[in-house]
Amino acid sequence: MGLYDDLQGVVNGIMPQFKQGVVVLNRLTFASPEVTTPWLPGAQTTTSYTLNATVQGVKKEHLAESVIQASDLLVTCAVRAADANGAAVDIDPRLEDVLTINGIVHEIKMVKQVPPSGTPVVFFLFARG
Repeated sequence: MGLYDDLQGVVNGIMPQFKQGVVVLNRLTFASPEVTTPWLPGAQTTTSYTLNATVQGVKKEHLAESVIQASDLLVTCAVRAADANGAAVDIDPRLEDVLTINGIVHEIKMVKQVPPSGTPVVFFLFARG
């Protein structure tokens, strides 16, 4: 194991202690269209992951980012999350995912992995809702 693998383990262990509210990452997936009706989208399924995360307002240094606004939220989350059955899974957030923070739906505007490449230690999700 490398340094970043060790750091990821530390963050995965510590973040549940700082967890704020209920933050859920919802991933929508579409099945392939039916052969008889290819113009209709396939069935939609949603997979939900409960994040070990903290939520705060964005800091002014993030406002220089082109898509970030002062009213956005910064969600800091561990790589390890829980699936619908409570099993631990590693996540890789995407812009297409949707966040639900204490029951309110938020669109993900930006995802920053730390460090930017290699083994992720933590994710910063910038959300607007």
